[in-house]
Amino acid sequence: MNLPTNPSKIRVLVVDDNYSLLETVEKHLEKWGYRVSVTASGEEARNLLEKNDYHVVLADLRMSPVTGWEVVELANARETTEVIVMTGYASLDSSLEALHRNVFDFLPKPLKFDQLERTVRNASRKSELARENRRLFTELSKKAEELEEEVRKVRAELEEVTIRDELTGLY
Repeated sequence: MNLPTNPSKIRVLVVDDNYSLLETVEKHLEKWGYRVSVTASGEEARNLLEKNDYHVVLADLRMSPVTGWEVVELANARETTEVIVMTGYASLDSSLEALHRNVFDFLPKPLKFDQLERTVRNASRKSELARENRRLFTELSKKAEELEEEVRKVRAELEEVTIRDELTGLY
């Protein structure tokens, strides 16, 4: 099942302490139709993540006092949020750390905006699929409970039929 991604329904949080990059990324994402929130503070990102539901989080790694890795952990705590790391200090260690932390993708700075668009679109699709899976799981669980209740009722009726004579009503 390939859900179509409607950017206007996708909420993206961008966290970077570089104001000019923040503004540029915000303009591009809005141009592509996404609903964008931006912050230059890891602390503010933490507050936004606690209060809002985001499909995708783009996070710079080097911030303080709340680091990008802390933002990644907070975002990853939500099963349906995908995290994309952006950094100007890419290294093998940071790439492996991102992989270890289950990051969707790792984008080096300076950003290539065609790559950014493709990555956000793919992360959005993955987020939508996770949300749809969660919805279907909830629906299936509810149906399973209903079926279990039906089975209990039929068992009770069968028990009654096996111990009581239908004609006389005697046990």
